[in-house]
Amino acid sequence: MLLENKMHGKLRLNKKGVSEQIATVLLIGFVIALLAFVILWGKNYIQEKAEKQGKLAEKQFECENIQFEVVNSYKQGDEIVVTLKNTKNKAIEKLTFRAGIQGFASNSFDKLDSLSVRQYIVKPNENIANVNSIDIIPWLKVAKGYYVPCSAKHIEAFVLAQQ
Repeated sequence: MLLENKMHGKLRLNKKGVSEQIATVLLIGFVIALLAFVILWGKNYIQEKAEKQGKLAEKQFECENIQFEVVNSYKQGDEIVVTLKNTKNKAIEKLTFRAGIQGFASNSFDKLDSLSVRQYIVKPNENIANVNSIDIIPWLKVAKGYYVPCSAKHIEAFVLAQQ
C-alpha cells in the first residue's frame, strides 16, 4: 500500500523488513564465520600434509639402510624366477620388477625380511625370449597402502636362459 508523505512529497512502501544496519551486521558475521571455517580447515589440511611429507622423507632416509643382492635369475617357461638375498637388517616391504622392450612392470608385495633369502616369480605380459635383464626396485612401507620407492638402491639383474 502506498502512502504519500505530505512533508517531503515522497512515496513510501508500507512493508516491514530488516534494517540496513542489521543486514550489514548479519552479512559481516556470515563472512567472518566462513573465513574462520576455511582457516581452521586449511590449518588442519596443512598440518596433515606436513606430517605425511615428514614421514615420506623419513622413509626415504631409511632407504640408505637397504641392501640386497640377486642370488640368481632365470627363465622358466613363460615366467622369470628371481632369488633375492637381503643383506641388511631392514625388511623390504615391496618390490617392483621391470624388464623388456615394452618396459613392463610387476609389483610384488611379498616382503623380503631382514637377512633372508626369498624367491619371486615374475610373469611378464610379453614374450620373455626378448628379456635379458630385469630391474628390481625396493620399496619401504610408510603407512597402510602407502609405500616409498628406494630408486637409488635398484639392481639390474641379468636373466639366464632356462634352467
